[in-house]
Amino acid sequence: MGTVKIIGQNSGLTIRMDCRQWQDQAVELEAKLRLLKTRDGHPAEVFFDSDPGAERLKQLFEILQVTGCVCRGLYIQKKPEVPGNLTVIREPLRAGELIQLEGAAVLLHDVRQPIQIEMRGSGPLIVLGTVAG
Repeated sequence: MGTVKIIGQNSGLTIRMDCRQWQDQAVELEAKLRLLKTRDGHPAEVFFDSDPGAERLKQLFEILQVTGCVCRGLYIQKKPEVPGNLTVIREPLRAGELIQLEGAAVLLHDVRQPIQIEMRGSGPLIVLGTVAG
């Protein structure tokens, strides 16, 4: 116990979890949220150290729902393995544009409709902004 970190922010709660000790942390998270007396719609952002997988995410959302929290963001802190090039796109993309990227890519702005992004290879696409559409 004691591995779940919950920090209160103006915008809601920040929750940090370690996937290696999931069962203990799931119990600890629910207990801590009940002690905080969170209510319906209480915003929470969850940070994992690595990919939690679908089953753990399902359990997480059930815990948040039971304790009155709403997940406003889900983040995985695992550093991406970059197989090859890393493309950093700093300028905004234009509507109707088709972007083809090799390897890994980081977009430093919001992505909205109707932009098409095709990833070639196995690299991740990381968007530091809002994705809509």
